[in-house]
Amino acid sequence: MSGDRVLVVDDEPGVVALCRRFLTRAGYAVETSVTAEDALVKLGRQPVDLLLVDVRMPGMDGFELMREARRRQPDLAVVVMTGFGTVETAVRALEEGASGLVLKPFDSNVAVVRQVRLAIEANRSRREVARSRALRPLFDLAEVMFAETEEAALAQRVSSSVRSQLGCESAGLYLHDDGSGSVRLLSWAGREGELSEAVRLGPVAWAAEGRALARFQPEDPTLLPERRSWLEEHGFSSALCCPVRRSQGTFLMFAGRGGGQPPFSGDDLEMLYLLTRQAAVALENARLYGALRAYVSEIERSQQRLVQSEKLAAIGRLTASIAHEVNNPLQSLRNCLDLAARGDLAEERRAEYLRMAQRELEHLTSIVRQMLEFYRPEAATRQSIDVNDLLHDVVLLTAGQCHDRGVEVVLTLSSELPAVWGVPYQLKQVVMNMVLNAIEAMPDGGRLTIASAPRAQGVEITFRDTGRGISKEEMAHIFEPFYTSKQTGTGLGLAISYGIVAAHDGVIQVESDPGAGATFSVILPPVPRL
Repeated sequence: MSGDRVLVVDDEPGVVALCRRFLTRAGYAVETSVTAEDALVKLGRQPVDLLLVDVRMPGMDGFELMREARRRQPDLAVVVMTGFGTVETAVRALEEGASGLVLKPFDSNVAVVRQVRLAIEANRSRREVARSRALRPLFDLAEVMFAETEEAALAQRVSSSVRSQLGCESAGLYLHDDGSGSVRLLSWAGREGELSEAVRLGPVAWAAEGRALARFQPEDPTLLPERRSWLEEHGFSSALCCPVRRSQGTFLMFAGRGGGQPPFSGDDLEMLYLLTRQAAVALENARLYGALRAYVSEIERSQQRLVQSEKLAAIGRLTASIAHEVNNPLQSLRNCLDLAARGDLAEERRAEYLRMAQRELEHLTSIVRQMLEFYRPEAATRQSIDVNDLLHDVVLLTAGQCHDRGVEVVLTLSSELPAVWGVPYQLKQVVMNMVLNAIEAMPDGGRLTIASAPRAQGVEITFRDTGRGISKEEMAHIFEPFYTSKQTGTGLGLAISYGIVAAHDGVIQVESDPGAGATFSVILPPVPRL
């Protein structure tokens, strides 16, 4: 009851004063008028919760005032007063939509206060039911909006939804740049042509200036003349504009009704506010999702570039080894061909030299083929991989470098390994990084033991060197990108290897004692069972 506003209208000042006294004592905020015309002016300035009106008044009577007041405020509760308590009067009051009837004269406050209270409560209940009915599609709409991640499609859905939910002729969503003051159209639904631009310069600009929910109606006596002229010129009988401020600016939702449509009510304004708030949050989420998607794409591209950079660095580290591997069979091939070309050579010996040349050529071809397989770009398609074959390939590629550095390679490979599920060239890169790091950890030579063994989690590959080992300080950072303890190198090898193994649902572990070498273990899952 507290705070409910009542407008009392009666051409008898004594009745008006009596009603004011009764209702004020009951806790209502009361406005009074002795003419229907004055009542409409006051109603235009500020909405009320109930109209208490006399049926018979000079000029505009109570029923006519009810109709005009309801046109301006559709959700208004009405109680009529009459000194002619006939059945016809009661029936007409109900037909006109009155919620109660009070007979005059009255000498106590009971009848007046009771009818006013019941009418306001009944009207409030009707509004709550209508609001609940309206909120059901609002919740469904919210689910649809938050599922849409494309900003343009979402903005268009918002305008179309506002138009259908409020039953208006046109609806548009705008964004105000709070820094520059510019306003741009995001979406529009309804009457086409240049109306959306006119709305941007009209009601949207007015609402942006005031930063408050605004309802514009031509019959509103407080409406500025130029704004009334704008509404009439563009064929709007009523317009709403709702601003909602977010981090990227202020969203402004416009809704307009044309001639023949009822004016917007307070419930319509509340509904527009809820829709606009939901739309603003959904649009901001869509923008953030788009930015995140672009960021993730850039990260993926950067990661691909880093992987390629590390592969190129690995090629540089292998240059000496490859030159050694290729040069030896080339020299042997040349010697065999020179000997086979001698004119005084027996045919049996010539054939032997040619067979030797053929073997050296096959050896050379094998080296080149494995290099091409290792560095050839492949699709990241997973397949069944024999780990031992992969280890043999990498050991063959690095044999020359191990020989030059005085590193003895010992292979201890299990014959009972399950196949693993992965991308071949990526896992080759992991093994290559492990072997090259071990070689570089033993500049004065040493032993590298490479072992494979079945484990409950799949397959374990270990790389154990006899180098200087890794300190505790280095151990905490060895898998971080760009961290390196060497004078040369990218510091990406172990970081990329760690990422590849993790992407294969595996793990890398390291153990080391300074001065006693280091052991890296790579555990990879087996081929999944169907």
